[in-house]
Amino acid sequence: MPRYIDAEALDKRVYEEIPLKYFNGSLKTMSFVRELIEEAPTISPDEVRGVGEWLNDVGEFGFPEIPCSVCGYKSGHNGFKYCPNCGARMKGDTNGTTD
Repeated sequence: MPRYIDAEALDKRVYEEIPLKYFNGSLKTMSFVRELIEEAPTISPDEVRGVGEWLNDVGEFGFPEIPCSVCGYKSGHNGFKYCPNCGARMKGDTNGTTD
């Protein structure tokens, strides 16, 4: 699983907190490290939490049970933009609207 970091905090630490002696006095090396941080790949929050949709379903006693397509959490309604259980962003709801 990927490890998520705060790139701005890491860049600040490289720039302000790491003494130049660790880079043998080379500003070029420190600049290179900062460049690597800046060019590091990024991901969207949807890649982390997932994207799902509310599915139509009827429960055991005839009441609506609208499960999340990502985790299966059953809600009595589909008004959530995010699943309260797994955090997946819902791309639509059972009323036919889309996000």
